[in-house]
Amino acid sequence: MVSVEDLRKLWTRLRLLAGRYRVVAAEESGGVVELTLEGFLGELRTGVRHLEPFGLAVQAAAIPADSECLGIAELADRGNLVAIGVQDRTTRPVLAAGDVALYNATRVFLRFVDVNDEVGLTAASVDVAADAGNVEISATDTVAILSEDVVALASGNVTVIATGTVAITGATVTINGVNFSTHTHTIPAGTDAAGGVSGVPA
Repeated sequence: MVSVEDLRKLWTRLRLLAGRYRVVAAEESGGVVELTLEGFLGELRTGVRHLEPFGLAVQAAAIPADSECLGIAELADRGNLVAIGVQDRTTRPVLAAGDVALYNATRVFLRFVDVNDEVGLTAASVDVAADAGNVEISATDTVAILSEDVVALASGNVTVIATGTVAITGATVTINGVNFSTHTHTIPAGTDAAGGVSGVPA
């Protein structure tokens, strides 16, 4: 027969199974992240392994101090604590209804937008690199590259293939250092206006 004392001990162990903790510090250790956590009434736990979901890795220095997590005590032994669900309220981006985001402490985030099946990337700079093979952008509608400064294409060869019109619009269009918008030609000999200067491109 189960006594009241047995039930009390069971209840105590159940209460020890999980708790909310504050991240005091984080460090890399043998391919995993270990946390120093502060729990109820200032209880400190060191060397607590952060269990990451497969395919998602976070370097220890990227975890802000004062983040929160859930600590799980294996076999209700708080000496064998693991951490899951680390989050930082101060850096979490504000999202619209239905959106999902991956983000870091500097507020760089990849946002999956629920409206129109969009994906958005917000960062100070973006680097897309392919160690081997191609980088391909495909769309059934418009592909737009927008910049307030310079858009630079650096390549051995650049090929533009269009089945329709190629339109280049700009205040100044320069080709090999020549201003295409204001460029003129000397009219060759053998014509009525030989030696004259042509007009600028219309």
